[in-house]
Amino acid sequence: MRVSDKKIVLGVVCALKLEALSLISWFPEPEFVFDRGHRWIRWNRGDCQIIVVISRRPGKDAARKATRLLIETYHPGYILNFGTAGAIAPHSAIGDMVLSCRTAAYCMPDDFGLLQSGTEFIAPSSCENFSIHSGIIVSSDQNIDNDLKKQILWETYGAWCGDWESAPVMTVCLQHGIPAHAFRVISDFGNAEFLADFFKNATQVLTQAALVLKALLQSLEILPSTIPANTEV
Repeated sequence: MRVSDKKIVLGVVCALKLEALSLISWFPEPEFVFDRGHRWIRWNRGDCQIIVVISRRPGKDAARKATRLLIETYHPGYILNFGTAGAIAPHSAIGDMVLSCRTAAYCMPDDFGLLQSGTEFIAPSSCENFSIHSGIIVSSDQNIDNDLKKQILWETYGAWCGDWESAPVMTVCLQHGIPAHAFRVISDFGNAEFLADFFKNATQVLTQAALVLKALLQSLEILPSTIPANTEV
């Protein structure tokens, strides 16, 4: 979908307030709302509406609920799951940005398996000019915190990184027929120091990822090129 075709409603699902707030650099004068038990960030103009919903807590159940609520309330034409992730691929580094070509849920029998992301919206080749990797993101209600787990996930899926919410969000979007991607930036190395690394790196890598993601979406005309930056951030 292109903004020249018709008004785009872009939905974004975040698990953490920190992740969502990094996106307010996208647009001026965002509206902050608390509704139906969730925090929302909204921005609207004639040709584009952006709706960010923050889950009540990290994890698959909250992510599913937030995604369903986003769909039922705003009927987005495209959905992104945005946030941080732990590294899995041996060659990955802090600050690497990954757009899902597929997601996989592990240790979750009701979702187990690979899910295709909305590649008709963003082809892997579109990411090359923005230093964005196109790869598999895996999800479970557990942290990536040791080398054995990373090795298993790398050998099983060839995954770039892991989080808690990408696969559940993609599952709901698939059920509703809505194109969707997960966009994650690596904030830690997926080892015993993951939490310290997250607090050290999250703000910086999220800020950079938000700017790169906006530029990517504008280059593809998913977002209009004339959105001014939020100069108050």
